[in-house]
Amino acid sequence: MFSVSSLRQWLRETPDLMLSLFRHVEKAHGPDALQYRGGPAAAKLRKTAGVRMWVTRAPERLLLNVCGCGMVMAESRLCELGYEDQIQDPDLEQLTRMLKDLPPDLAQLMLHGLSLFSDAPAHRFAHGHAEELLEAALSDAAPLAEADYERLSCANRVQEDADEAARPEPDGTTAVPREEHGSEVVVEPDADGIELETVRLNEAGAALAGRLDAFAAAVRDGRVADGRELLRDTVSWVRERRALAKAFAAAGAEGEWADDQGWSSAQTLVERLREEQRRQQETDRKTRETEQALDELRTMFDMVTNDLVRENVRGQIAEFEQRLRDLRGDASATGAVRPADVRAGAPGGGTETGTGSGPESGPEPQPVGASAEGAPETPRPEAAHGDGAEAPSVTAEEAGPVLREEAPGPVTRTEPEETPDGLRDREAAHAEESVSGGGTVTTAGTGGPAQVREASRPETAQPAGPSTGAPAEKAPPATRTPAAVPVPRRSADPRGTSTDESPAPAVPAVSDVWAGTPSPVEVLVAEGRPAEAYWLSRAAGAPAHRTLALAFADAAFHTSPARASDLQVQAEELLDALDEGHPWDDDRDAYLVLLTAAIRSGLSARWASSFLTAFTSMPGVPEPWASVMDELVHAVRQSTEIQPGDLGKPAATPVTDRREEIGDRARQLALDLPLRTIKLQRGTIVLQTLAAPDGRLGRTLKLIQGWAEGRIEAEELAKEMEEHYKRSDAADRIIDTTDRAKRTPKQSKNDIHSAAREQLRAHIKTVRDLLTTALRIASSLRPSGGRDIGRDLMRAIADARQAEPLPGVGGALLALLLRWLDGSYAPEPRDTGFRPSAEGLLHLPELRWHVHEEQDEPDLEHPDALGALLGLLGPAAPAVALRCHRDAGDLHLADRLLERLEHGRIVGAAVPAAELAEWRQRIADAAVTWGRKCAEEHRSAQLLLAQIRVQNLLKPEEEHGFTARLLDLEGDDHGDRFGERFRAIAAVGRDLRDLEQQQTAKLYRQLDAAHLPEAEYGRIHRLLDRGKTVAAEELLSFARRGGALPAPAEPAGEELSRFLTGVARPEAPQSTRRGVGARWWAQHYAEDEPLVQNALSGLGAWQELIGERDQRKIRGLVMSVLRLLGLTVLEANVEEARYGVTRLSVRADITESTPGYVAALGSQARRMYKVVVIADELRGEGPLRHLPESAIGANLILYLQPLGTEGRRRLALASRNRGQQALVVDPAVVGWVAARAPRSFRATQRVTLPWTGYTPYTPHVAGLVPPEVFKGRAEEMREILRPDGSIFLFGGRQLGKSSLLRQAVEVFQKAAPDRHIAVYMDLLKADIGHAEPPEGIWRVLLAELKRRGVIGTNVSDRAVDVDVIADAVQQWIEAEPGRRVLLLADEADAFLTADAQAVYTGGGQSTFRTVKRLQRLMETTGRSFKVVFAGLHQVQRFNHLTNVVTAHGGPGILVGPLKPQAAVGLVEEPLAAVGLTFETPDLVWHILGVTNYQANLVQIFCDHLVAYMQQRAMPADGRHAPITWDDVQAVANLERVRELIAERLRYTINLEDRYRVLTLLVALRSLEHGYTHASRPSELLEAAHEIWDEGFPLNSERQLTIFLDEMVGLGLLIRVPGEERAYAMRSPNVVNMLGTRNELQSELNDTEFDLPYDYNPHAARRSIGTSGGVQRMSPLTEGQFGDMLAHPTRTALVPCTRALGDDHVERGLRLYGSGYGLDVISVGPGDNLTEAITANSRRKGSRILFVDLRGRNAEQVGEAAERLVKHTGGTTHDADATPGTPRRYAVILCSPDATAEAEKTGAGLVLPQRWTVDGVRAWPESPFGSPQERRGLIESTGGWPGLVETAMHNVRSGMRQKEVLQGLRELWGTPDAATAHLKAAGFTPADVSRLTAWAQFYSDEEYADGKAAMTPGDIAAAFFDSGDDDPLEAAEHLLKRLDGLAVLDPNKPGGVRLDPVTFRALKTIGPAQ
Repeated sequence: MFSVSSLRQWLRETPDLMLSLFRHVEKAHGPDALQYRGGPAAAKLRKTAGVRMWVTRAPERLLLNVCGCGMVMAESRLCELGYEDQIQDPDLEQLTRMLKDLPPDLAQLMLHGLSLFSDAPAHRFAHGHAEELLEAALSDAAPLAEADYERLSCANRVQEDADEAARPEPDGTTAVPREEHGSEVVVEPDADGIELETVRLNEAGAALAGRLDAFAAAVRDGRVADGRELLRDTVSWVRERRALAKAFAAAGAEGEWADDQGWSSAQTLVERLREEQRRQQETDRKTRETEQALDELRTMFDMVTNDLVRENVRGQIAEFEQRLRDLRGDASATGAVRPADVRAGAPGGGTETGTGSGPESGPEPQPVGASAEGAPETPRPEAAHGDGAEAPSVTAEEAGPVLREEAPGPVTRTEPEETPDGLRDREAAHAEESVSGGGTVTTAGTGGPAQVREASRPETAQPAGPSTGAPAEKAPPATRTPAAVPVPRRSADPRGTSTDESPAPAVPAVSDVWAGTPSPVEVLVAEGRPAEAYWLSRAAGAPAHRTLALAFADAAFHTSPARASDLQVQAEELLDALDEGHPWDDDRDAYLVLLTAAIRSGLSARWASSFLTAFTSMPGVPEPWASVMDELVHAVRQSTEIQPGDLGKPAATPVTDRREEIGDRARQLALDLPLRTIKLQRGTIVLQTLAAPDGRLGRTLKLIQGWAEGRIEAEELAKEMEEHYKRSDAADRIIDTTDRAKRTPKQSKNDIHSAAREQLRAHIKTVRDLLTTALRIASSLRPSGGRDIGRDLMRAIADARQAEPLPGVGGALLALLLRWLDGSYAPEPRDTGFRPSAEGLLHLPELRWHVHEEQDEPDLEHPDALGALLGLLGPAAPAVALRCHRDAGDLHLADRLLERLEHGRIVGAAVPAAELAEWRQRIADAAVTWGRKCAEEHRSAQLLLAQIRVQNLLKPEEEHGFTARLLDLEGDDHGDRFGERFRAIAAVGRDLRDLEQQQTAKLYRQLDAAHLPEAEYGRIHRLLDRGKTVAAEELLSFARRGGALPAPAEPAGEELSRFLTGVARPEAPQSTRRGVGARWWAQHYAEDEPLVQNALSGLGAWQELIGERDQRKIRGLVMSVLRLLGLTVLEANVEEARYGVTRLSVRADITESTPGYVAALGSQARRMYKVVVIADELRGEGPLRHLPESAIGANLILYLQPLGTEGRRRLALASRNRGQQALVVDPAVVGWVAARAPRSFRATQRVTLPWTGYTPYTPHVAGLVPPEVFKGRAEEMREILRPDGSIFLFGGRQLGKSSLLRQAVEVFQKAAPDRHIAVYMDLLKADIGHAEPPEGIWRVLLAELKRRGVIGTNVSDRAVDVDVIADAVQQWIEAEPGRRVLLLADEADAFLTADAQAVYTGGGQSTFRTVKRLQRLMETTGRSFKVVFAGLHQVQRFNHLTNVVTAHGGPGILVGPLKPQAAVGLVEEPLAAVGLTFETPDLVWHILGVTNYQANLVQIFCDHLVAYMQQRAMPADGRHAPITWDDVQAVANLERVRELIAERLRYTINLEDRYRVLTLLVALRSLEHGYTHASRPSELLEAAHEIWDEGFPLNSERQLTIFLDEMVGLGLLIRVPGEERAYAMRSPNVVNMLGTRNELQSELNDTEFDLPYDYNPHAARRSIGTSGGVQRMSPLTEGQFGDMLAHPTRTALVPCTRALGDDHVERGLRLYGSGYGLDVISVGPGDNLTEAITANSRRKGSRILFVDLRGRNAEQVGEAAERLVKHTGGTTHDADATPGTPRRYAVILCSPDATAEAEKTGAGLVLPQRWTVDGVRAWPESPFGSPQERRGLIESTGGWPGLVETAMHNVRSGMRQKEVLQGLRELWGTPDAATAHLKAAGFTPADVSRLTAWAQFYSDEEYADGKAAMTPGDIAAAFFDSGDDDPLEAAEHLLKRLDGLAVLDPNKPGGVRLDPVTFRALKTIGPAQ
């Protein structure tokens, strides 16, 4: 009856007693007496929750000790009550009186002790008279007061040893020293107490350290300081720290706080304690819920009478009890007695004869009342515990000293696996119901026959009896007893071990749930639950034909007339596919189920399936049931319509009606099918061919129509079915046969793919099903023979209701059909398909679920599935099921179960609304908890993936797979499927950990094989032990090379912390009037190390600056200080000097070769620095106020006063949003650099940048990335610089190609400045390949090589032969060994395209003439001359061509995203330099995931992150707060950041619209099917063709594959490995940045896509350089320049306004002429034209006179044009002039109103125009890629050149298109800007007056709709009086003039209108006019 387990359970429920006992023990024996590893802290033992926790997890030793202590206290109390003489040897009566006189709790504790300790007095009575003694112990004696417990002593039981107070416990823990005479402090060994003590001790340590520093300073200065109290306080602090360390150990912290560990380690241990506390709280919560569930199950067990359900409930109770034991930590015990049973005095509540747990250990079954031979009828106290349930008897000596020591070995206890608590009596009460009269039944234990079925034990065949061993009485036989179903179960021990030595017999895997009277399946079917019966059958392993019959039955009873025909056809297909011979012949029950289901569906379909048409009779079915079946089959055959509840009025549908219905459907299909289409055009052709009248489907439909009309016999339909549709592959055969006749030769290589094939199969199946229906109707239309269907059926049903029920599952289903006929059973129709719904199983506890075919279904493979499903036969336990769903994370199932409960769909489970609401809240709370768990697990997996990325353990496709899996599992849109999601995330983590473990094991092996010195070996080994594989591998690489290991890297932010510690020292020097020296800080930071000479010189110079007023001396001293700080001064000039402030301009080089952190202070400073020396102490804005407004570059302030912590904080605040920034160097900075890193500008920046507003990132300098933030690319750099490296470099836009080439120039030339020449050439800006021919590259190369001295200046720049340049280069290289020339040709796409054009020579056709000549130069110089072509997709294409010269350039260099380590460096290093560190390392990987490892995107993100963090308040300690997860998320969610990243990503995507379409398609498929989905080319081609047929013709799959492979090379896609080509997004993160699903779909549907742009000279304009930082383009197109020179007169007029760019015409002309060897001679407005013409006549060669006549009138321009036409010598008939003759050309720039007279001379007229949509497309590298974007640009700018150029510049600089265009539109809302535009466009005041009034006539909306058209009639009517000579002519003249000013646009409805910018400008100034 009593055991340690029952003692534990009872003590848990008596916390008040335990509190009293604990107080007594703590007082008598010290708090350490109750401590054990993992136990609650001492402070917790004063609370009820802590008591329960202690009892739950305490070792048996401590429980027995406490029990023994309580026994002695009870004995002491009995002595006080006068029982002193009777205690040692009481009889039963005396013992009973004693127990009655003791308080009930103390009495029960004593009774437990008497039972557990064999040497205790009266031990012999504790078992034999347990019930009587328990009743005595429960008497109402007066309770003891608290003082009594403190007074009573257990000294005779405990020998206390004060010396062992801090002695280690046997379990390894150490008790916390208690307070004694003030020498020790009491630390509460829990997380709260320890954390408070940690904070206190930290603060005390800081104060003590300050005092120690002051003491040390006094000693250093030779002063005597009193250190007595300091020594005592130091010793006290050390003692307190060790006490805290012991508290950590006592609290069960994982790891120790060693003496050499600091506060961070202590905080880590505190966090671990808190985590343990949270876990314990979670365990307590689960324990409470499990106890509640257990109570519910026990209540259910009392209510159940069905043996099968009782068997199932019994098993569930056992599992819950095992779970409870596991939660309580009592893993050693296998059974427990409920305290409630003990208190109630349950007889023998745990003293059964027999052992083990169920069939594994039980003996052979025996009749009730029989006992084992020779076994006593009463259990013996000394019996072995394997044979009884008696508690172990332990002597006091065996137990050892109570509460102090443990026995030498563990107390051996082998308790039996008991039945679920409290069930034995219940089972005994039901035993009679479980025995059938004389029959044999199957036992759960063996499956064999037995005389009786033992039902009183859930897991054993041994009969239960009372403790006395008396046999139970036999019960009368029951009338019907369901057969027992052996339920396969898991072992009760979760580890698979058994407490019994006997082997467990095999558990049957299959159980016949169809057997028995009634069987479980029969019971469910009779209750109208065929779906549940189906799942139970499947779980029990029923044959397939049985489960199929039940599935058909469920579908039939829930079908509707509209779907019944389809159901019947589907059923026939499935029945035909069941390849088991003839299973129905041997299984009458299943046959009856199938027959009944066919009748039910046939009644709704009104035709008989083949199963019914073949039915004759069913032998063995008694009357009248046989008659019922015959009548029902006959009714279906006659197409009788029977409505449920209206059985008396059956109506047979006429034959003609059924035939007409089928015929109508066939006719409709024959009309519809030819009109239907399939996405794949090839599939549409096949469908239309099949549906044609002579096609296969068309002929079939025609046959059906003929049969319906009576023209064709049913035999023809049967023949059609047999010949064409009968085979299982009939549909595919029909498709392939038809396709073969229609496909092209190219199409024959591939079959129709799956999507289109599935659509075709569906259409064929529709026709086949209709043919099947027609055949069934034809076979069922038999004459009724005059029978009255209704009367005969009613009579048969009435007779059946009076007869005995038909047994078996089939009989139950037939009875259910009769209930459906009379309307008493009316299930709701549902479209669930043939597979039964599993919704009816949601209320079953312990049923595991999984997803199958996107549906939630029970996991029938789980070993507990059958046992759980048997719960269908008993009362529902929805609360338990809800709890199970919640605990498993299946909250979606819990929600559906609650919905069923709310609608009353679970029989016998009425739940009050309040309880349902409570459960709703619980589920909502659980969703929050599970969401957090999933997020934490997901974040952990992300971090693990990031770490593995760094180790390069993943192939690209593997990395994509892991990333995609994690992205699919990210977010909250998983429908409350938290458990499924959590398990999937955990699986990813396991896979990643496996990879990491493999790598770690590999590194361990490499380390062992390296044979390193012990110190180095230990260092690397420790890294591996901590999981730092990247660092370990790096050190191993050093070791393998034989080099010494580098010093350990300092953690980010640690250096700044040490610096600030020195800044904040209280003894540091304070500000003075003239300044402060830096020596104190230098000595402090040097830590007794000697200073180098450079440091001493710098410190001396700083000291001399104090108080110095001589400018010359200040200049020299500043140079010395700057040298110390890392700048080598070349020149220094004092610009201004006044009292206390000196400003200097300095030219200096940075001493270090390694780039710094901020480009503004390094590469972009151009060696120029502004230096300000400030001697006075400043407040308020501080030193920055002395910076001049112009100081926007690199500034340094030498501030001679110490800033301190607060001063730095104020400095950071003053730096915010300030245009002038500076590094402020104070004495602390000088001392730090002198001590730590003399002459290191990087070190200087690290301790000054954190308090500035400088940002290290430059995200908007495309191609000009400074070296400070250029990371990685080492492999690509080597390939560029190697002579035999590749000559092609390609990658997507904004991935760093240009930056890499520019860095290569610096690296190449720095290696050998005298022998290496590197030339960087931007072919796009040079217009080579656009306006310039490919050979123009030689001209640009010549100019650069002449400048660099490779080619002499005597070589002319014009018309030089290519061979001359090549020979000169070769001669220079050969003149001296080691000379090399590296030509880096960037933006080479257009160049290669142009060079690929065929040129016809004397020898035939030639391509790549320029590339070939460059390659020949490479070969002749042995590759000492090398060219590298860099670009986008065109470079990639030419590199991949195998049949052209470019194929010999070697494998291309792909520039993609950064390698992980380089990307991490780009994030961490610059941020650390400005004082920003991350709270946790995984935040870096989150940033890299968002930015796809692309350097430009990383810079965009981090630039905004720096700005975000710099705007936050700086804490009092003077340094920025760490970057948290919330900070990163806040920046990631900034709209500007997301749009910038998306825009940069699209730079590559928009290279071609075909790339764009394919990217959008792949992205949408990822969003639809998951990120792991990969798309095949054929699928993409079909979808792309539907969207843009011109860009993706259907016969271009090979070309599409080429595009996809190019996108792989550009870093957009990745090819997924496999037998078939498939592609996916390279980084699934990119999909999220591109937009939402709706946005991507809209873009795909609404965008106008263009084919690739072909060069058009009449739209292309050349770049003429930059002005104001903006790239300017020529006002004239290349075609216009060509027309100008080709004009017969060779003189051209260019009328141009300021708005059209008249200032840039000359520059464009010069660039164009230089390409053709033409000099341009300028003649300005003030020059003498006659003299210019005369001088030009004397010159030789061809040249152009550019005459600027702006501002001259028409007569003057006409006169000049006439003279120039004569000078150029051209005539209108000059076309036949000799080619090559030197010619003179003239270009006249004039105003648009001054051309009338000049045109009469025959001079050509070239009209500059605004940009158009097509013209913008010709802009090289235009960021406005789509037609919509280009239209938006023109709408906002009007196409005016200056505005278009500004917009291009701003977008390229990082602004969003939307912002730029919106700003331009708003610009014209200001009158000043509007007036300036109209003036620049050439408007006169009269024009403005008239047109302003005109513009007011129309609103912006009317203008946009094209209603603001300008016609001569409207203009004349509006502005010219009818009295004028000719108003219409005046209006026409005005429009002509406006056209000359280029302000008119074509109007869509007709006519013309003002351009949008001019219209807005006129609208703006209208009100002012």
